[in-house]
Amino acid sequence: MNILSLLSEEVFDFGSQNLTQAKEQHLKQQFCGQFQEVFTLCITILEKCPANSIVEATLKTLHRFLSWIPVGYVFETNITQLLSENFLSLEVYRVVTLQCLTEISMIQIEAEDNAYKEKLCAMFCATIKEIGSLLGERADLATAYQKGTDQDQKFISCLAQFLVAFLKDHSALVENYNPACPQVTEYHKYAIELLLSISQVEDVEIFKVSHLFSYVCHVRDVISIFLLVWT
Repeated sequence: MNILSLLSEEVFDFGSQNLTQAKEQHLKQQFCGQFQEVFTLCITILEKCPANSIVEATLKTLHRFLSWIPVGYVFETNITQLLSENFLSLEVYRVVTLQCLTEISMIQIEAEDNAYKEKLCAMFCATIKEIGSLLGERADLATAYQKGTDQDQKFISCLAQFLVAFLKDHSALVENYNPACPQVTEYHKYAIELLLSISQVEDVEIFKVSHLFSYVCHVRDVISIFLLVWT
């Protein structure tokens, strides 16, 4: 798994600086054509393997892949359900799982892809439900960040990135009732409360991330969000 992760990083992250666009596209197509076996292995490990080191390596590898693999691997499999329901409760996997969920949240889907939209909505609801179980209501994330360990701070930073990534591109999915998640309005409100709490963290980078949402939203959306939180 570590080798596969490094390969993805070398070819599609750092390698893109030295490859021609045509060569990079050819390598992506070739890798994608052989990716079914790799992805099946990842899913099998995440579903069945109890070993922490192997699961963690698999999640890190998956995080590298999610930015370029065909979207069918994401929305036509159970990977969103596995990530949002199975790993956030365990501290050792929490950060990398949020990183994976953030990558998925940044995927652009077509307006007519209702099945993909339902998967995204269900992923968001399951993720926020798990986060709520961890943090409880009215979480003071500024204090938690200030007094927390490096791992706690990394978790809060990754949580901010996930919330902004999802709400920036997919807020319309969760602003109203959705049959994929009947409690979506409640989870949406809680997500905004978390983002507002994170915005109080005294860290420049987290401040930038948590306030990005205000800048990328239309004025109407910002007003509706604050009305949703405070009414």
